[in-house]
Amino acid sequence: MKLNNIKSVFISGASKGIGFELAKQYLTNHINVFCVARNTTPITIWAKEQNLTSYLQTFNCDLSQIATNRKLISELNKIDFDIMINNAGFSVFGMFENTNIDDELNLIDLNIRLLAIPFFIKILL
Repeated sequence: MKLNNIKSVFISGASKGIGFELAKQYLTNHINVFCVARNTTPITIWAKEQNLTSYLQTFNCDLSQIATNRKLISELNKIDFDIMINNAGFSVFGMFENTNIDDELNLIDLNIRLLAIPFFIKILL
């Protein structure tokens, strides 16, 4: 995908790791980035150091909490994104058949039901 066609990106789990690095890449290319994480301070500090804060919007929240998700979804409905990167999560270790099914379902809820479905509804309506 060519970056010159991208105007805005949503990234969850942007406080560290892959989400943080993706946010840096898009910001460096002057693409508007909406970052969601429990702690958005690292990406905010980095953007300030790089003089890229005009391209960054952040929202601190724990995506596993329904109350904060409603507020987040309300904010996100005001913005059109070209790309949605669901990177929030936690680790479930082990063979699938040996892991706790509730942990597996919570991970799916975090990235599919809580974030993706509202976006699909917005697109379809």
